[in-house]
Amino acid sequence: RKRDWVPSQLAMKACFALALSLQVPSVAAVDHLPVWYYDEDVARTFAALTQASYCGPDEHLKNWTCTPCRAAGVEVVPGSVRFIERREIIQSNSTFIFLARVASIPKVPSFGGGCLVSWRGSSTVTNWIRDFQFWNTPVKTPWCDGCYVEDGFNKILQHVEAELISQLAEIGCVPVKDEEQALNTTNSLYITGHSLGA
Repeated sequence: RKRDWVPSQLAMKACFALALSLQVPSVAAVDHLPVWYYDEDVARTFAALTQASYCGPDEHLKNWTCTPCRAAGVEVVPGSVRFIERREIIQSNSTFIFLARVASIPKVPSFGGGCLVSWRGSSTVTNWIRDFQFWNTPVKTPWCDGCYVEDGFNKILQHVEAELISQLAEIGCVPVKDEEQALNTTNSLYITGHSLGA
């Protein structure tokens, strides 16, 4: 049974879906935790997608011509790449995320398309400050009773979650309940990142 996306669940989904070497069936959720199997092509693809987040808000990333973009071998829906940048503490543009609607990954035939969120890892002083806010904060979800996420990571998610959900919807990435009402949408969500982004 598929579930709706709830912004606070994105943090927990990130914990499960960000392992670069795992084949993610669909992050849309299930009644139990999925079993993921190692797939070398998926690992290399998502490593390249993570590396692309370090390009920052660059025109080569936006038009999908950057070196890591080409290395990923992912077909992105033209015009779907979006950037999210946020101030953390005292530093502007400390948080950087790119998202896109992905048509296919030719090297991974089992990938049926979906939406990609690539979260840049720690690269600024304020990123490191958030990294060291490692005490646990409870995440209230019906599918993960007693789960916790690191407080610093959770604060960053809280700062971007509204824009993230809005930008995903703009490129046709919506929860199941909305997908059933809209054509040309998907509820498959793939999240990748490194360090802070993981």
